[in-house]
Amino acid sequence: MTTLSNDTLETTVRELGYDDVRQFAKLQAMNLLNRRVREQETIVRSYEQKYQTNWDDFATRTELATEGIIEREDDEMAWEAALTYLAHLRQRLQGLQESV
Repeated sequence: MTTLSNDTLETTVRELGYDDVRQFAKLQAMNLLNRRVREQETIVRSYEQKYQTNWDDFATRTELATEGIIEREDDEMAWEAALTYLAHLRQRLQGLQESV
């Protein structure tokens, strides 16, 4: 197994059209974050469609149907987790976009 040298990495990245490894890493990270943001947005939209409401209204509802309580609680946890992760991803993405 050969060790990757910094020169080989820098040369490859430049041949791919990037200024340096840092620019390449930043753009690749932003691409991955954007993809994950879209994935989480899809999850959130699916819950919004399923319950015909947004998270804020869903979370403040006091009435529970007598059927499907376990499913609703599972959905509530998954929906909240998706929103939390989405906020985290957006924060990371904004940090990268604002960085030099």
